[in-house]
Amino acid sequence: MSLINPQPPLNIAGDLPTSDTIGSKDKIWLNLARQAYDGSTEWVDTNLRYQWEKNLSNFNSRHPPGSKYLTSAYDKRSRLFRPKTRTTVRKLESAMAIAFFSNEDMMTISPSDPNNPMQMAGASVAQSIMQYRLTNTIPWFSTMVTALQDAAIYGTVVSHQYWEFQEKDETLPQLMILVLKLLIWRESQSGKRLSQP
Repeated sequence: MSLINPQPPLNIAGDLPTSDTIGSKDKIWLNLARQAYDGSTEWVDTNLRYQWEKNLSNFNSRHPPGSKYLTSAYDKRSRLFRPKTRTTVRKLESAMAIAFFSNEDMMTISPSDPNNPMQMAGASVAQSIMQYRLTNTIPWFSTMVTALQDAAIYGTVVSHQYWEFQEKDETLPQLMILVLKLLIWRESQSGKRLSQP
C-alpha cells in the first residue's frame, strides 16, 4: 500500500574525522553526531517525507502536494475533496478504544498461587496501584489514541515508553499495615470478601 522505497544513504562513512584533523575528542564525537543527524535527515527527506506529507494531507481532507488540483488550471473548480482516510482512522481508533477500554480495570493481576493469602494480597495491592497509575497519573487513553492515529497516518512509528522505578525500603509492620488498609478499602468498595485458604 505504501509507495515508500527506503534506501540507505550512499556515503555513510564519507569524510569521518580523525584525531589528526581535530584535536579534541569532544569535537570528534560532536562531528560524528552532526554527520549522523545530517545523513538521517537526508534519508528521511529522500525516502519518507513525500509520503508523510501526502498521508497527512489526505487525513486533513486536502489535496496532497503536487496534485493537479492545486495548479492554476484548476483555480475556478470546486475545492471539495473527500478522502476516506479520516473515516478509516476514526474507525480504527474506535476499535482500539473498544479493545483496550471496554473494561473498567486497565489490567488484571492474579497471584501465581491463589491459595496463598500473601500472594492474594500482593496481587490485589499491585492491581490497585497499577489501576490508580493508569487512570489518574498517566493520560493512557489519549496516549493510546494519539499513538494509533500517528501509526495509521504515517505508517512509520518509533515509540518509547518507560517507567521510572524507585524502590523505597519500608519496615515490615508499616508495609503490612498499608496492605491491610488497602485490602479493607478494596473489600469495602467491591462488597465481597477475599477468599480464605
